Amino acid sequence: MAHLRPLAPEFFEAHTMNYKTIITILLVFAFVGGVAAEDSLPLLPDEFRGSVTINGNPAPAGTVLTALINGEVRGTLTTTETGSYGGLELEDRRLIVTGYDGEVGATITFTVGGHTAKETATFSPGETQRLNLSATYTPPSPGGSGGGGGGSGGPIYQEPVVSPDTVLGEASLTTSSTGSLLGSVTVSSVDKKVSLYLPKGTGVYDSVGKPLSTIRIQQAATLPAVPSGFTFEGYSCECKPEGATFSPAITISFSIPDDEWVEGKDYKIRCYNAATGLWENLPTTVNAATHTVSARVTHFSCFALFTGSAAVTTATKAPVSATTVPTTAAAAIPAASGSTEAGTLPWTTILVVCIVVGVVAGGAYYIKKK
Repeated sequence: MAHLRPLAPEFFEAHTMNYKTIITILLVFAFVGGVAAEDSLPLLPDEFRGSVTINGNPAPAGTVLTALINGEVRGTLTTTETGSYGGLELEDRRLIVTGYDGEVGATITFTVGGHTAKETATFSPGETQRLNLSATYTPPSPGGSGGGGGGSGGPIYQEPVVSPDTVLGEASLTTSSTGSLLGSVTVSSVDKKVSLYLPKGTGVYDSVGKPLSTIRIQQAATLPAVPSGFTFEGYSCECKPEGATFSPAITISFSIPDDEWVEGKDYKIRCYNAATGLWENLPTTVNAATHTVSARVTHFSCFALFTGSAAVTTATKAPVSATTVPTTAAAAIPAASGSTEAGTLPWTTILVVCIVVGVVAGGAYYIKKK
C-alpha cells in the first residue's frame, strides 16, 4: 500500500501567504464599496453672480439672496452694490451654493429679499455661473379705500423690504441642520446701546444642543447685587433664550453716548452666573474712538457694564457696535474668472481610484518579490 508523503512546510507557508493576500484584497474592496455607497460627501460648491432686480428695479445694496435645494438653504449672500451681486474678481463675494453626492443636476431655487425669484438653476459643482435674478413684490394697499379723490385705484408699489444689517430686539437665525449659522447676524437692544454680533459659520445651540432659531436682547428687568470694588455704569441687558451657547464665541458690545463717555475710565463687562450668584469677569476691549466696550461670550446671561480695577485691552480695530457691522470673507473656494467647465469628479471616485492603484501596486510588488 502506497504511503502518502506529507506536504512540506514550505507549501503551507506559501499558500497561507496567498490566502492572506486574497483576504486582504477582498477586505480592501469591501471598504471601497462601502465608501462608494456613501452619498453624503460634499462636492465643490457652485458659485453664482449677476444682476438682481425687484419689480424691474435694481435691488438696493443690503438685499439678502438665498439659494435652496429641495427646500433646504444651501447658501446666502447680502449684496453690497445696487442691482448686482458677485463679480469676476478673485476677491468678489459670490453666492456660494453647497451640494452633496447625488445632487449633481438638482434644481436650485432662489429668493431675493425674501421674495421667490423667477429664475432657477442646475447644481453644477465647481462652476461659476452667471444668473440674473429677478423677483416681483406687490405690497398690500394701504387700509381704507376712502371716498373722493381721483386715484387710479391700481396697486401701489413701494420700495422692497430689505433685511437690515442690524435687527432690533429679536432676530431669527437661519442655520444648517448641524446648527451652523448661514449668514452673519447683528441684533441690538431697542435703545441701540447694546448689540450682539454673530458671524457666519458660528454654531448656535439651545439648552439641549439643538440648532437655535431666534435670539433676543433686552434691558435687564432687575440687576443682581453689584460686586464690591466695582461701580455699575448704568448699562445692562438680558440675552435670551437661557442656556443658549455659541461656538466660537460671539461679540457683545456696549455703545456709550458721547456725552457720557469718560476718557481713561476702566470699563469692564461682566456676566452674572446665576448658579454661583457671582458676577464673572470677561476679557474686555475698549475702543475710545468709537466709544464702544466689547467682550466675547460663549453663552447667554445677564451682562452689565462696570468700572473697576481689572485690566482692559486696547482695540486695534473698531469692534462691533449697533451701527457697525464687520465684514467677513466668504468661506469658499474661489472660482476662475468667468464661467468655467470645471470637472465634477466626486471625492468618492478619486478615493476609489487611489485605493485601487495602491492595491495593484502592492500586488505587483509582492509578485515581483516572490
